[in-house]
Amino acid sequence: SNTSLCLHINIRNGKAYFGFFGNDLSGNAFVISDRWIHTAFVFDSISLHANIYLNGFIDAQRTMSSPLLVQPTNLTIGMNTQ
Repeated sequence: SNTSLCLHINIRNGKAYFGFFGNDLSGNAFVISDRWIHTAFVFDSISLHANIYLNGFIDAQRTMSSPLLVQPTNLTIGMNTQ
């Protein structure tokens, strides 16, 4: 019944992207295929502030409207079919 339990991190429309149920953040810079990059996604559950970093520089930021409610014990990398 709760909708803030799944965090998704990916490349969407050529840009870094992460979010959870409408609390989404899209990067501004295009990610070039076949090039190594360092990407970091940061979410502060107290201030609700989210950041995307590309190669150590801030690419996008915003304040989300609600917290992510997932516990830090479970992590699925890849596709979740549930």
